[in-house]
Amino acid sequence: MEIFPPLNKFTPKQWAIMLSNITIIGLIFSLHFFLEFTIIRKAGLSDFYILFHLLGLPLGAIFAIKIFYRMRHLLVYTISMSSMIFFFIALYLINQKWFVPVGLLGAGISIGVILGVVFEQLAFITKDTRFAGRLFSFGIVGTSLIVIILAFLDLLGNVWMMVGFLILIFTFTLGFTLYGRTEHKIIAQKSVNIISFLKNSKNLALIAFSFFLGFFFTNTYYATLLILEQNNLKTDLNLIVILLFFCVAIISFFCGFIADTLGRRLTVLLGLIIEALAFLLFSLFDNIIDSFIYIFIIIVGIGFTMSFSMGLLLGLETVPRRYVRDHAALFMMFAGLGESSGVILAEILKPIILDDPAYLTMILIFIFFTASFIIFQLRETLPSRAEIYKRPDNLSAEEIELCKENKICIVCKNKVSRVLYLCPQCESLYCTKCAEALSNLDNCCWVCEIPFDDSKPSKSQDPYSVEDIGKKSKIS
Repeated sequence: MEIFPPLNKFTPKQWAIMLSNITIIGLIFSLHFFLEFTIIRKAGLSDFYILFHLLGLPLGAIFAIKIFYRMRHLLVYTISMSSMIFFFIALYLINQKWFVPVGLLGAGISIGVILGVVFEQLAFITKDTRFAGRLFSFGIVGTSLIVIILAFLDLLGNVWMMVGFLILIFTFTLGFTLYGRTEHKIIAQKSVNIISFLKNSKNLALIAFSFFLGFFFTNTYYATLLILEQNNLKTDLNLIVILLFFCVAIISFFCGFIADTLGRRLTVLLGLIIEALAFLLFSLFDNIIDSFIYIFIIIVGIGFTMSFSMGLLLGLETVPRRYVRDHAALFMMFAGLGESSGVILAEILKPIILDDPAYLTMILIFIFFTASFIIFQLRETLPSRAEIYKRPDNLSAEEIELCKENKICIVCKNKVSRVLYLCPQCESLYCTKCAEALSNLDNCCWVCEIPFDDSKPSKSQDPYSVEDIGKKSKIS
């Protein structure tokens, strides 16, 4: 298996849809990690005011499911994105204490509305779960670049440059969405009744998982900022964010590889362990110096990438694709409640945490064991070995020809090396790993059903001709 996902699986217009939504997620991360803190501190307010943004998330999700998602998809997308960027710009331009909670609440509500639509548009990347971890991680790389650019602009301190870039992002995102929609077909969504969703015991694990993921994510980051402030460290928040997301961008490739190899659940757990270990390391030092902070941020970045990004993917993959929009909104609603709880708990325990960060480590370890139990109640979405090598029903003639032209294995969609298996009848390409695996399972070519090994029994299904495979006509 290769670290990089097979990027030739998508058309240019599908890439346009992905890029536009990656940009939106980058904006959301930017608000959460540094924009709101910059704005709050400029107004002379406590960091605790981020609670207005976090409480806006569940409100936005409720408004979305009850009201906005009844409208046309593109209209909801445009209104919520316009509203989100409007509040971002307004928070930068209106430097008044009274407007900060209003602007943050408005931005949070807008995010709560748009996230369901964003994941509705991105649902197609989870169609083939063999590559979804690496594909999703590839998107996190793009998201990280947006955060780094915005953090750098904020570091420069030029308000109008930041405003201009936000307007440029709005134009780019809407333009790419309109371009991509001309080909990319979004799956028709079914509405979810919130009360029925809550009463269904099958959803309890997903609800608890989203809550704890939001809690762990925000509690660790907020506690980090409290500790940095307490120790009077001169490290600029923007520099910390740039380093954090530079680390996220690099680690994402390996994170996706791990998720597509070991599974989503185990990847999330490894991320939570690494975050807890980072704070344990933090607590071992009596005098914290600036240089150590950078090491700490790198470790936290590794844990965050594995836990939060793959946690989002796990939440996206565990629901039927026709319910992705509403389930994503509900996922964010409970994650927002978890994030709010994380901030409140950090403030309550602030004297203890600042006196000795080891207490925070103990809290996180307790939460980790609780989250571990919850995570393993969720279904693992990485396909089993038998599922990976099962011939798909929707194998098309175009896909077969594309694999031949680009010398790609028809099973794993990776580039084949000099050592390969070439079907003697249909000339389909297989890497040696997939050919050996198939010879020990069904022992037949995906396209023409010719056995890989004549000495073994073949579990042939209905063979199809390459020319007529789209019509599923049998070889005569």
